[in-house]
Order: sequence, then C-alpha cells, then structure tokens
Amino acid sequence: MENHISGVSKLETPEDIMIATLQNIKNVKEEVKLVQTDIIELKQEIDLTRNQKSKLRKLVQLNAMEAVGGKKSQAYGTLYRVAIAEHWRTIKNYFEVASYEEIPKIRFDEALELAECWQPTAELAMEIKRANQMLMLA
Repeated sequence: MENHISGVSKLETPEDIMIATLQNIKNVKEEVKLVQTDIIELKQEIDLTRNQKSKLRKLVQLNAMEAVGGKKSQAYGTLYRVAIAEHWRTIKNYFEVASYEEIPKIRFDEALELAECWQPTAELAMEIKRANQMLMLA
C-alpha cells in the first residue's frame, strides 16, 4: 500500500495522474475479463441437479413407454429397455458425455428439448411394430 501511495506522490502532472488512472482502469478491465472467463468455464463444469436428472429420466422413460406402445403391449417386455438404452445413447452422443449425469446444468433446457423430440430409430420402430403385430395375429 505504501508503494502505491509513494508511486502516486511521484506523479507530478495532471497528465501523469490521468495516464496512471487509465492504466489502472485498463488493468482492472483485463482482470474482470479473466474472472468472467473463469466463471463461464466453471458453469460448464457444473452437472445437472438431482431434480433435473429426475425430470430428464422420467421423460426418457415416458418416451420409451410411448414408443413401445405402453405397458400392456407385446413390445414392452422385450423392447422397452432397448428403447430406453437407445434414447440415453442419443442424449449422451449429442452432449458427448459418458453419462447423462455429466450434462452441464446450463444446458438442461437443451437436454429436455432433445429428449422431447426423440423418436426410435427406424430399425427399433420396425422391431416394435413386428412385436406388437404378433399379438394381433395370435
């Protein structure tokens, strides 16, 4: 602090004081930018909350249930878990994470949007259709 005060007292002209003040402002702005960058990076590191994970998990289960035709469908017994696995795989691939729990909290709305528009692949849709038609033929 004493160095700062003695440094200020060495400033003799108003121009020197102005230059020193502007340099200090410039230094503070650079530090603020660094802090903002650190905050943005930290936000990217914060994973989903427990409630967000639960909401996403329920949506995935609901989508898979609808895809197979409900609990009473023939496809439910054999393909419900396949549909869930495929759904999670789509989400994990999109976010490039090993587990859906690693999705950044700030991208939760994006995860919900992706989950809401999920449809089974053509191959899985055909398997579900065949499994459910077997019940009708029996």
